[in-house]
Amino acid sequence: MKFKVAEDVDAPLGFVYVRLADFTRLEEEIRGRGAELKRDGNWTQAAAGCGWKGNVTVRGKPRRIDASIGHMAENDTILVESKVGGMDCTYEMTFYEMAPEITRVSTVLELKPNTLSARLVIQTLKLARGRVLQKMTGSLVRRGNEIEAEYRAQSS
Repeated sequence: MKFKVAEDVDAPLGFVYVRLADFTRLEEEIRGRGAELKRDGNWTQAAAGCGWKGNVTVRGKPRRIDASIGHMAENDTILVESKVGGMDCTYEMTFYEMAPEITRVSTVLELKPNTLSARLVIQTLKLARGRVLQKMTGSLVRRGNEIEAEYRAQSS
């Protein structure tokens, strides 16, 4: 199952990429939602192969999460691959320069179940597809607005 969302951010491509590649901030957001997450190998600079291990609650049950950065191409793409319970997940962010100070960020979340319980989770998500897309869009819009505000403050 795939979920696709895109948002235009009023800031240069390099600026947007650096802000969205800030995995420390992403980790804080995930922990704020109740997940336990630790860096695998105590890395400090994000690069392909860096990863996380932890636990997250899905449908009321704690599930193991193993995630890693599969690919990072500066100012182009970031691909995060993970396994949550019995599900393989890939999250890809692609960056496009629409104009010198406008960047389109396109995100794709793909979920592939490997177990019966993961298939049940996917069925639930199919029924709630609209809400999931709405939450993904809202999250990307909020982050885009924060990046735009940072850019305007820095440019002033």
